[in-house]
Amino acid sequence: MLGILVFLVGCDAASSPSPTGSQDPYAGLPSNACGGFHLKIVNLRDAPVRVEINGSWSAVVAGSTTFTINEGLSTPRPPQLPWQVVLSDEGTGSQLLSAAMPGPVDQKVVLGSGAPIQTPFDLAEGC
Repeated sequence: MLGILVFLVGCDAASSPSPTGSQDPYAGLPSNACGGFHLKIVNLRDAPVRVEINGSWSAVVAGSTTFTINEGLSTPRPPQLPWQVVLSDEGTGSQLLSAAMPGPVDQKVVLGSGAPIQTPFDLAEGC
């Protein structure tokens, strides 16, 4: 009986993520990626938004649209991780967000009338 109790306690401890000491709220979470890292931009604004990755790749997300960038499948292909992502207003050039995205946890950024909201992206919403 004691052996079974030790086994159950051992399983419980093994399933808990260990603290990493990182300030990254997504550290230790598994990736939901189907085909590589995903970054979903939800632009609720009327104005288009420019997405730049590592200063070498960019795309424009039209107003009131959603755009998903896939590390391995988007064309043209974005750079390999880690990513430094900068979102800016296409018309004014004002920066809306600058964030390091090292992976592997897929990310979603929602742009509206307030500050951008960055959260893990659940691929149940669709790849």
